Amino acid sequence: MSDVYTNFAPAGPGPGRRATLALGLAALAAPGLAAPSLATPAVATPATVPLLRLATGPRGSGAERYGAALCAALGGEAPVRLAPRHTLGSTENLHLLEAGQVQFAIAGLDWVAAAASGTGGFAPRRLRRLRALAPVYGLPVLPHARPGLAGWRALDGLRVGCGPAGGAAEAVVRATAQALGISPVVVVESPAELGALLRAGGLDALVLAGGQDASGFGALEAWPLLPLAAEEAALLGAALPGLAPALLPGEVPGLAAWTLLLAQAGLAAAWAEPVAALALAWPPGLRAALPAGVLPGAGPAANPVLPWHGGAYPAWARAGMPLPEAPP
Repeated sequence: MSDVYTNFAPAGPGPGRRATLALGLAALAAPGLAAPSLATPAVATPATVPLLRLATGPRGSGAERYGAALCAALGGEAPVRLAPRHTLGSTENLHLLEAGQVQFAIAGLDWVAAAASGTGGFAPRRLRRLRALAPVYGLPVLPHARPGLAGWRALDGLRVGCGPAGGAAEAVVRATAQALGISPVVVVESPAELGALLRAGGLDALVLAGGQDASGFGALEAWPLLPLAAEEAALLGAALPGLAPALLPGEVPGLAAWTLLLAQAGLAAAWAEPVAALALAWPPGLRAALPAGVLPGAGPAANPVLPWHGGAYPAWARAGMPLPEAPP
């Protein structure tokens, strides 16, 4: 799995399975276009409209498909043109953005959190030139439970299925239990075995995460999603930095592993604004490029880590969701 996708590694040394720091640094030396000036030209003409770079991800990944669609959807009337740069994923993207080798990047929230705090593969250096524009998409955490359970705390002492071993769902279940002070009976099995247990009545809840497909669990259709209170969401977000609030199917409050669209801190707001506005508008081309089962878009709560870029403020305001803090 590309590190574009969140692996839900718990807080501590930092997210696991990252591309090595050496790979990220080697990418900074790769040949490419010279970085354009960050100042907006006085008059935009065909000769002065800059070609800016968007770091996406490996070929065939969700981030690569989304990035290509975003570049294609940016209209000719925009003050910038955008071209994708294929990369190894989030780790490389963040190093490229920090170094000014690209002006925009797509990265998973857990890697963004590690880069901003100087932990994990980014230690001991904090990356300080990263700014948020908009959420790209979220991989939802789907806590299905038998009818009659009111929330996550009701899982105390009950049989909660997740899997496979070492996967995203298991990490979420164990972090939830620790953060909320509950002791569910964690049943870690393969998807096939979890399905058999579900049909046999051997589970009280089943948690899916990391893009797992629920279609193979027919019995889940009768099991509602457990809502997550704001206080519980804050505790889980601290335990698993890749997670942030989301509205799950049926308008149920919950969590998702968000992927963000970022810009370099010094980039002119006039150049960042149309890119942010396009990401927030969700035209059909962007929706069609999303991986299956993800949540499109979100409110500002999907970015609990980075300052917002100055170009994000007018874009969010026009979208009817003014950002809560003052522009820089």
